[in-house]
Amino acid sequence: AVAHERDSEVVLVGILPTLRKSDLAMAHMTPKPRYRALNAVLTQLRGGDYEFRLKGADELSIRHDSVMLESGCTSFQVHYQVEPAEFAQCYNLAQAVTAPLLAAAANSPLLFGRRLWRETRIPLFQQSIDTRRAGHHMRERAARVSFGQRWVQHSILELIQEDLVRFRVLLGTSLEEDSLEVLARGGLPVLQALRTHTGTVYRWNRACFGIGEGKAHIRIENRVLPAGPTVLDEVANAAFFLGMLRGGQEAYGDVGKTMPFHDAEANFLAAAQRGLDAQFTWVDGKTAPAGDLIRRELLPLAWQGLRAAGLDSADVDRYLGVIEQRVASGRNGASWLLSSLADMQGTDTQDALLSALTAATVNRQWEGTPVHEWPLAKVEEGRGGKPQALRIEEFMTTDLFTVHPDEPMELVIKLMDWKRIRHVPVEDEEGKVAGLISCFEALRQCAPAPEAAAEPVPVSAVMRPDPVTIAQVLVDEAYWMHSIEPSRTLNRLDQAKIVVPYPWVEGEAHELILITATGVTFNHAIDVAVETPRPDIEFFGIFALIGIYVGVLPVAIGMLWTPFLRRLGRKWTQSFLALTIGLLLFLGVDTVEESLNVAGRVPEAIQGIAIVAIGAVLSFLALEGVTRWLTLRTGGNDATVRLAVAFSIAIGIGIHNLGEGLAIGAAYAVGEIALSTF
Repeated sequence: AVAHERDSEVVLVGILPTLRKSDLAMAHMTPKPRYRALNAVLTQLRGGDYEFRLKGADELSIRHDSVMLESGCTSFQVHYQVEPAEFAQCYNLAQAVTAPLLAAAANSPLLFGRRLWRETRIPLFQQSIDTRRAGHHMRERAARVSFGQRWVQHSILELIQEDLVRFRVLLGTSLEEDSLEVLARGGLPVLQALRTHTGTVYRWNRACFGIGEGKAHIRIENRVLPAGPTVLDEVANAAFFLGMLRGGQEAYGDVGKTMPFHDAEANFLAAAQRGLDAQFTWVDGKTAPAGDLIRRELLPLAWQGLRAAGLDSADVDRYLGVIEQRVASGRNGASWLLSSLADMQGTDTQDALLSALTAATVNRQWEGTPVHEWPLAKVEEGRGGKPQALRIEEFMTTDLFTVHPDEPMELVIKLMDWKRIRHVPVEDEEGKVAGLISCFEALRQCAPAPEAAAEPVPVSAVMRPDPVTIAQVLVDEAYWMHSIEPSRTLNRLDQAKIVVPYPWVEGEAHELILITATGVTFNHAIDVAVETPRPDIEFFGIFALIGIYVGVLPVAIGMLWTPFLRRLGRKWTQSFLALTIGLLLFLGVDTVEESLNVAGRVPEAIQGIAIVAIGAVLSFLALEGVTRWLTLRTGGNDATVRLAVAFSIAIGIGIHNLGEGLAIGAAYAVGEIALSTF
């Protein structure tokens, strides 16, 4: 009802088919300090961006700047309370039956339109929380999201100790009690610090400690189940899991003695990758397809367990009947999504098909029938939206054919002919767009045919930067309303002002992306957000202080050494001069290196390196000219020559301070100077 009030729908699915990377921006994070703190510490431990590589029928390789890809995973978590003495045996059983449970319940085969694992939540969640860095040493390091490393031998303490010694504490918490004192008084400590820490170690079957109605208890939390496809399917999945736990303890005893742990882990990965098509190695080394194992052994076991727990036989038959028919038909949520997508292939764009999948899922959820009875989705089900409300990313293609500036134009012409395209972007070595070649430009430059040319025509000789039209603006990977003056379309070296009403936070980093009408993007990072300074008394006062600090104080401090230097002998004076020359040479080399780095980042049309070279030559010629003019004018004796050299040095220092002041002023104006506060 709340969603409908906002013209929205709740979709029961592991990963939303229409999910886009721009939806996973920090601006969309639930505004809780815990989540932001967790993102900050995970990113710090990771040492940079999050990289994801997943391979199924399709392949996905992306990079993201936050932990927000984890929010694309939607689960249905089930808790099972156990006695402390039964924990080890029951937890091991939960680990073993997780694979067939996941095979039957898989409902997340798609991410960003790619067909990956049947339950893509499993690798996506693991990689989004993984803080391990690649290294050269063959060191075994446990992932924060894992199935585990071994069977439990005795008690829950083994898992708690493993969490404490293997994983760094991510979040602190205020301690409102001394646990030992509470125990001494006969009370029950809440163990807040321990629960906070274990809450940041994500086992697929997690051991939980809690207090309810004045009693401490232990639970096994199953985290592998995805949301959906319907409430009936979710309850059926929970009944299947709980029934297997209740009935399996008597049937299997401690599975740790009849099944190697690596078989249980391999079964889990096979179920995540292949769903009901997985092949399992079960207890005592026997192998069986997932469907056969579930129907012939595990469903009867779950039925006995639920009946032994006192559940009504009609309810047991209803929910386990859903699992039985789902497995018999071979259609769980994942297979329905993939079959529907394949059936609609070629009828519309990929985004239209994903929208149809989402719309069909919502429609069938409201009908209440389990997923194995659903008819396949139809593309017409996703065409109820307003076309004017679509964003460019919803119909633009990301499958681009590009060329390099050094490649021959013959390749471009062939590419346009083979792929029936009229424009080809040109990328540099870093994958940045360097220009665009149109079919008309290619024909004009290369007629007659390239075969008749004495030398191959390179792409760089033909490409030209066409006018660019800014279509969309992203801030922190979320689309925002904006205005552009004087025009959205910019010719070469044109300028425009973009105004984005964004609720930025002072001191935080932001990333801006401009998307052009052709789909080309331009990225700009704001390392520290600060308000643009306004020209007032305080503004000029700050610059005056900076000028004194940078220009006046160093010279004044240097002049204070004059009496001391005058008392030194000639050798010491020359030593200090040699040291000064060495420092100046070092600064000169550093200046050249820094200026070339900056020049390399400016647009090629401005010719940044040439500007640096011309500025250096003109500065040298100007100083040399001033020195010669002063020497000739004052007669050329030793005293006047020394005076001319000193005057030239003073002019050089002045030019240096002028340049330094311009650099500081520019940095202050664009907010870069705020980095000095770190």
